[in-house]
Amino acid sequence: MPFELLDHIANECPRWRYAQRVRLCVAMRMSSELGVTLLDGYLERFGNEAALWRSLLACVDRATPLFDRLRHRLCAEVTTSERDAVAWAALVDTLQAPAATAELMARRHSHRQTEASS
Repeated sequence: MPFELLDHIANECPRWRYAQRVRLCVAMRMSSELGVTLLDGYLERFGNEAALWRSLLACVDRATPLFDRLRHRLCAEVTTSERDAVAWAALVDTLQAPAATAELMARRHSHRQTEASS
């Protein structure tokens, strides 16, 4: 299905999560910048969803910088909402990657230092 058609459907049905998620995954494969922009909008509109993160991490090649960028974003979501089980559940699949684990630990340490100084 052409991206233009997916984009049209998603724009016509902004509350339809599935359409938004499909458009986002297709956009990630086409252009990381477009995909990241759509990801920002999706998270603002719907919040974190394990299905979203599983879809994104499955559709992006693990060897690309975009996969690391998504992992870092997911780590940031976990750090921002430490009690959000959805973000943690999505992160489990990436924990075998040392870069994601290091990013998570660094952000957690920074977050704790910020809370301690407040």
